[in-house]
Amino acid sequence: MKKITSKIFLAIFLLAFAVGEAQCLTGTQYPTATWTAECNTVNPNVIVVNAWAGEYSLVNVVAGETYTFASSVPTDYITISTDDGATASAFGVTPLDWTSDVTGVIRYYFHLNDLCGTENVARVRTIACGTPPCVQPLVTFSKTFDCGSSTFEVTADITDIGSASTITVTDDQASPSQSISSAGPVTFGPYPFGTPVVITVTNDDTPICNVVSAPEVILACPPTNDECIDAIVLNCGDVVTNQTTEGATGGSDLSCVGTIGDDIWYSFVGDGQIITASATASVGEPQIEVYESTDGTCGGFTAGNCIASDGSFNATVNAIFASVIGQTYYIHIGSAIIGDPAILFDLSLTCIVPPTPPANDECAGAEALTVNLDASCAIVTPGTITAATASTVDAAACGGIEDDDVWYSFVASDVLQSISLINAVGSTIDLFHSLWTGDCGTLTLVPGSCSDNEASTAVGLTAGQTYYLRVYTTTGVLFQDTTFNVCIGTPPPPPANDDCTAAIVITPGGTFETSPVIGTTVSATNTAGLPLLSCVAEFRSNDVWYSVIVPDSGAMTVETRSAAGTLMTDSVLTIFSGACGSLVEIGCDDDSSGDGNFSLEVLAGLTPGDVIYIGVWRYGTTIDGEFQISVYDASLLGSAAFESTDFRAFPNPVKNVLNLSNNKNISNVAVFNLLGQQVMTKAVSSNQSQIDMSQLAAGTYMVKVTADNLVKTIKIIKE
Repeated sequence: MKKITSKIFLAIFLLAFAVGEAQCLTGTQYPTATWTAECNTVNPNVIVVNAWAGEYSLVNVVAGETYTFASSVPTDYITISTDDGATASAFGVTPLDWTSDVTGVIRYYFHLNDLCGTENVARVRTIACGTPPCVQPLVTFSKTFDCGSSTFEVTADITDIGSASTITVTDDQASPSQSISSAGPVTFGPYPFGTPVVITVTNDDTPICNVVSAPEVILACPPTNDECIDAIVLNCGDVVTNQTTEGATGGSDLSCVGTIGDDIWYSFVGDGQIITASATASVGEPQIEVYESTDGTCGGFTAGNCIASDGSFNATVNAIFASVIGQTYYIHIGSAIIGDPAILFDLSLTCIVPPTPPANDECAGAEALTVNLDASCAIVTPGTITAATASTVDAAACGGIEDDDVWYSFVASDVLQSISLINAVGSTIDLFHSLWTGDCGTLTLVPGSCSDNEASTAVGLTAGQTYYLRVYTTTGVLFQDTTFNVCIGTPPPPPANDDCTAAIVITPGGTFETSPVIGTTVSATNTAGLPLLSCVAEFRSNDVWYSVIVPDSGAMTVETRSAAGTLMTDSVLTIFSGACGSLVEIGCDDDSSGDGNFSLEVLAGLTPGDVIYIGVWRYGTTIDGEFQISVYDASLLGSAAFESTDFRAFPNPVKNVLNLSNNKNISNVAVFNLLGQQVMTKAVSSNQSQIDMSQLAAGTYMVKVTADNLVKTIKIIKE
C-alpha cells in the first residue's frame, strides 16, 4: 500500500513538474499597444516583425473564437495566459490553436523552447482567427536575363491555384494580363536592366485572395569578377561605372566590416602614392575592404586581415591606404549582408603623392629637446605626427599602434625627468610615448616608460646619458595630423615619505577637517615587494606612506581628498598592519570618498595603540599631484589634538630624558614602538613632565600625550 501510494504521489509530482516547466510566463511586453485581431482574413494578422523570444504581446480576444498563434521560427514555444501571466491557458510549439473562454485581453508569450529560453533575434509574431473567404494561390517568382539585349524576364510559377477557378496575372509595367485555370508558369517581360517589376496573381472568384511579389529587378549581367582570381585590374585615376553585385556568389563573415555579401573583386599594383578607393552606389549600401597580398596572388592574404575598410551603411564608402611600389592590392566590394539585394555603384581610384614625412620620422633624425631645470615647462618643442611613418623599432614593446611614430632625444640632467605632451590638437589627441636608451641601431626600452598618458615621470635615469623619446597616436587609422608640444622637465626630489620606513605620522581627529595632512605623489616611486593588493591590484603608481596609532575605540576612517590647485584627480589607498617589510593588508579602497575619485576606507575591530601604515597611490594614467589625507573617528570628537603652538617636546633626538611642556595640565604620557606595542606609560598632573627614556633601545617611538582631554601623538627618535 505504501509503495502504491508513493508511486501515485511521484506520478502527480512529475506531472505537475512537467506542466510547470511547460508554462513559460516570464518576459517583457512588446509592443506596448494592445492588438485587436481581425478575423476572417486571407492572411494572418502580423502583430510585429521584430519580436524576440522572451517577450509577450497583449491581444484582445472574444469568447468562443478559435485563434491560431504562430512564430516565423518553427521551433518557438508559445504560452497563452488570461490572468496577466499568473497561469497558462494553453501552451505548445508554434503554431498553437486555442479556443478562447474569455472576452478581454490576454497575454501571448514567445519563448525559444519549453525551458522558457530567450533569444534577441527578430522573428514575426502573428495571430489568425475565423474562416478565410478563399485559399490563396501558391506562387514562387524567379528571373532570367539576356546579357546581349540587357533585358530580363520574370516568371510566376503557380503550383496551386488555391480555391480559384481561374487566375489572372498582371505586372505593373502595363503588359497584357494573362489568365490560367490550372497550375503552371506565367512569364512577363522582357524588361530593361534596372526596371523594378511587381507581379500580382489574383483569384478571379475572390479578388482579395491574391499574391503580390516583391519588386523583381536585374541590375546588370553577372559580374566577370565574381572571384578574386578574376579581379578587374585598376590603375590610378580609373573610374568604372555601373558596377554591380547582381548574380555574384559567395560572401564572407570573415571581413573587416562584419559581413560582405555577394562580393566582387578588383586589383591594383601600388606606385607609392596614397590611394582612395571610393564606391558610390545608386542602389544599395556597399561595403569595401582592401587586402595587401604577400605574393601578388589571391592566396597571399587572409580574410579579415585588411589594411583599409569602410562599412558605414552610406551610399558612399572609402578605403584609404598608403601603397608600396610594386605591391599588389585586392579591393573587395559587396553588400552589407549575404543575400541582400544587389548593389549598383561606380568605383574610382584616386591617387595623391604622399606628403614628406617629418625630419624626425626615424630615430636617426631625432630632434634634440631642451631639458627644463624644473617642472614648469617654460621651454617646449613643437611636434607633429602628420605624414609620419612606422619605424623599424620593436612595435610590440608598448601599447597603441606605432605606425606614425616620431622621435626626440634629450640628455638627462637628473635621475628623474618628467615627460609632458601638451596642447595636442588635430585628428586625435590620444597620444602614446615611450623612452629608449642606446643608439638608434640597438635601442632598449627604459623599463616602465610606456605611457598612454600625456604626462609621465621617467625614473632611474643616469644624468648625462642620452635618451630617445618615441611619440605616436594610439589609433591605427592612417594619416593622422596631430600637432603637440613636448616638454622635458626636472621634477623635485621624491617626497620624504616615499618609503614605508619614513612614513609621516598622522594624528587622528574627530572629523576629516580636524587634522588633514597635505601629501604629494610628485616624484614618488613604486614600492617593490608588497603583497598582492586587493581592491586595485594594478594601475596604481608612485606611493607615499603614513602611519597612525589606533585610537581607543579600535575604529577609524582613512580618507583622501583633493587639494587646492592640484592636478591629481584619483587616488588608491591601502592600509596595513605589521611592520615595514612585512606588511599585511587590512583595508583597501579606490573611489569611495565623496570627493570625486579619491579614496575612503572604514576600519573597525582594531587593537587600540597599534601602529597602522597607510600607502597612498596615484591611480592609472592620471597625473601626480598633491592631495589631502586624514584619519578620524567620532569617538575623538571630544578629544581632538591640542594646538602645537602650546606644546613643546625636547630634545629630539633624545638620549635619556624627554622634556614635555604645555599650557594645560598633562594627565598621561604613553610611549609606543613602531610595532604598536606600549613600552612605557606615566601618569602626570602638571603642565610639565620629564620622561626617562634611557632604558629604551635606540630607534623611533611614538609618544602619545593627553592634556585636558585633548590628545597629541609625536614621533621621537631615541639615540
